[in-house]
Order: sequence, then structure tokens, then C-alpha cells
Amino acid sequence: VGGGGDEGGDVFAQVLRTMTPPRPQSTGSEWTLAIKGPVKAIAIDGNTIYAVRGDQRVYLQALSSGSPSQDGWQLVSSAAVETIEVHGELDTIYAVGVDRRVWKQQLSTMAPNSTWKLTSQGAVVSIAIQSAADAIFGVGVDMAVYRQRLSAMSLETSWQPAAKGSVERISIWGETLYGVAYDKRLWTQDLRSMSMATDWRIASRDAVNDIAFSGFGFHPEQPTERTRGSAAPLEFVEGDVRRAIDGLEDASVVFLSSLHFDDALLVDLAWALSATLRPGTLVFSERGLPGCWPGLLEVSTLELPSSWESARHSLRVFIVMPPPAS
Repeated sequence: VGGGGDEGGDVFAQVLRTMTPPRPQSTGSEWTLAIKGPVKAIAIDGNTIYAVRGDQRVYLQALSSGSPSQDGWQLVSSAAVETIEVHGELDTIYAVGVDRRVWKQQLSTMAPNSTWKLTSQGAVVSIAIQSAADAIFGVGVDMAVYRQRLSAMSLETSWQPAAKGSVERISIWGETLYGVAYDKRLWTQDLRSMSMATDWRIASRDAVNDIAFSGFGFHPEQPTERTRGSAAPLEFVEGDVRRAIDGLEDASVVFLSSLHFDDALLVDLAWALSATLRPGTLVFSERGLPGCWPGLLEVSTLELPSSWESARHSLRVFIVMPPPAS
């Protein structure tokens, strides 16, 4: 799930695998309001979203409980930083300070009174980490991209040119570098082939100020909902479930009364569920799904009582997995 802060400072999101840029026949996929701001910069680690707010301090909240209507941010750091990046494996949060240099501290012990430790030369305005390559990338004041080895970075090491501009903020998902350009749209480059000669490719419509990624599903509030968790109207749909599945994109739980479904129908359903449902969605089925599906992972079998027989009834449990990072 990609998330970006707009000019008003709220956080918006959309499904990364279905994100489309503007085209002659379309304005591109839309950003959906996800979490109330205002924020100036964001970073995500697992189910936690971190943000820099107007006081140049870091705040956090859980993605799963974030609300577009209520302010749930909790203060967790001292000042003064402008953009951030989290390296969960190293239990470290990195930040670009007001002096355009990189600072860091231990993530698990960060508190409003803990101190930042200077860790690099300037001058950068945004950073992104590719942990698999032991690399940290930074946007220079000239809006070009630079890099250096993360494990070797010190006050003596320098930033080396990596890609031409013009971008203002960057983030990495898998082997792709995403950049927020001056037009407030997302642009991408393949890290495996990126050089000072390669061009950026447009990936989304405007308008965002920063970008971060999460493998967790995103289930926005619907316009008809008064509060998060309130009941939506019940609607009965008659039709072919293989075609109606497109309307379940926002579902968080799906139950298949599949006891008498044949294998051919189950195969079609598995394809549709894998391609349509968002990561984190739970699927319950009375029968197993034939084959091996890249987007569906069987996690459990429940033994439950039934009204039509004395023996307990098996219910298969699947979870929709995020797409591969690369």
C-alpha cells in the first residue's frame, strides 16, 4: 500500500499493484484519504506509520487503527528533523536534520527526550534505504539522487551520484526507487539498471509530498460509515460470483459456502480472489482451493459444529498475501 501526504498534510493511500498514472483516456488511479494529519513526512515499518509533524518531531500510530477523521498520532522523538526512514532489521530510525545531514537513533528506545546521533555528511533532503544491497540513497539539494554504503556511512564518507533529478522525496519498494517530483506525482526507476543516464517513469497522479510502503492491507472508511467499524448496509447480489468478485475489493473477510462447488469453479474463484482481494483479507472456505495460488496462503483448518450433521465440520482459512517486493 502506497501512502502520501497531500498539501493539507493528511495521509492518503492506494493499492500499489493497481496504481496507474495519468493516461490520455484516464486521470490515473485515485488516492484515498487514510489517516488524518497534518504531517510533513512519513515512513512505515510493519504495522506502524511514523510521521514528522510541524514541530519537526517524530510521531507514530498503528496503520490498522489509523483514522481519516481522528488524530491518533503519539509523540516519540525530540526535534529537529525534516524527513525520516526506518530500518526495522537494524532497529534504527534515520532522519534528515534541518542541517541537511543524516542523524539516527535506536528505534525501540526512541523517546521525546532521547537524542539523535549525527551519522553522515550533507547535503541531502530525503533518504531511502535498500537493506538487501546495504545502500542508502539521498536526494541532494540539486534534486539528483546520490548513494553510499549504509554500513560504512560516517562523517568522512561522501555521497556518490546515482541518478539524475528532479525529485524531492524518495522511497524504495523491492527493486524499485520511487520519487516524488516537483509536480507532486510519483516517478520510478529500476534500481538494477538505474544510472545517471536513465530516465524516470511516471507512476501516479498528483498530489503527494512524500511516499512510504506497507505490505499490510488498506481498508478505507466508506462514505456511508459514520465511525470506523460501523455497519454498512446489507446488499444481496444475484449473479456469477466469478464476475461479482470485483465488487469485493474492499472486503476484509470473505466466506465461501463452497461445499458443493466443483473443482473448476474453485479454480476460477481462487484466481479471482488472488487477483482482487487486498493483502490481509481473510478467506473462509468449506472446501480447499485446488492448486497453488501466489496470493493465497492457507493458514489453518477450523473444526466447527454444523446444523446438518452431528460430526464437526471443517472450514479452511486462507489469508491474502502481499505481492512480491521485487
